[in-house]
Amino acid sequence: MGNLAGKSKLPALVLAVEELKRLETLSASRAAPVREVERARLLLQYHSGNNPYAIQRALNLSDGLSGSAIAK
Repeated sequence: MGNLAGKSKLPALVLAVEELKRLETLSASRAAPVREVERARLLLQYHSGNNPYAIQRALNLSDGLSGSAIAK
């Protein structure tokens, strides 16, 4: 069998250089709230081309959380 996860129907995430740097800094932060760090990691994963299911598995998130967070 091949990869069962299809392409995401969500649009690609386009980030400015400043936004990308901010997300990278935030994703490595130990002082920022956990929720913000997780969201930054999720957005970086999505920006790199991963679909919501792959992100959910990589970051060990609950079902549906990655898709709803990206949609925001």
